Amino acid sequence: MSDRTRSGHAGGGRHIDVVAVGSSPYERARLVWRLDGVATVVGTGGSVPDATRTVHGHAPTAAIVLDDDPGSVVRWCAELRRRWPTIGVVVWGGAELGEVGRRLMRAGPTAVLPPHASDEVLAWAVRTVAVGESAVSLADDGPRPVVRDGNGHAGVADADLLGPIALTRAERGVLDAMARGRTNDEIAEELGISRHTVKTHVSHVTAKLGAANRTDAARIFLRALSS
Repeated sequence: MSDRTRSGHAGGGRHIDVVAVGSSPYERARLVWRLDGVATVVGTGGSVPDATRTVHGHAPTAAIVLDDDPGSVVRWCAELRRRWPTIGVVVWGGAELGEVGRRLMRAGPTAVLPPHASDEVLAWAVRTVAVGESAVSLADDGPRPVVRDGNGHAGVADADLLGPIALTRAERGVLDAMARGRTNDEIAEELGISRHTVKTHVSHVTAKLGAANRTDAARIFLRALSS
């Protein structure tokens, strides 16, 4: 199968070129179809040098590492970032990486997905790392952004983070985006909802948190994150 058979764009028309590294030729080949309309797979290989040789002059925006062995994941991510310093990496099958996954996120934009991640979550992860952000996907609750506080400290947006305050999943998604400084238009595009719906969620979130405004709501969230 050709490495360059499908094309894709991120939200807002940004083109995403992806290189895939993994020991399974079958799983690498499947990525071409799974990313149809999301990204172009410009190169694949069983190792970073093999994948690099198939890229043919492209500068990939994102890489997908298909492995659950921490040693291989760390080695391949380091090699990819030496080759392309700004590349975002999706580790697919690495939900149990723990501290290794957190170290990878500190090194650069990284998404960590469980092996059973859906096509929708895979697309979300590729788009996330392609714009320089990190994220995780947890099996029970779906994707959660990695939110950074004012000092650059990272943490995962936990469903129970705010204790008894009952936010819906949609409201948590909007709050996550608010904490990352997104405007209503950017949140609408990121979450695939209307601007009016975003405004409604923002209103509900600020009311439930007892916040004076969206900035205050983000501050409350980030304070809970770092506590």
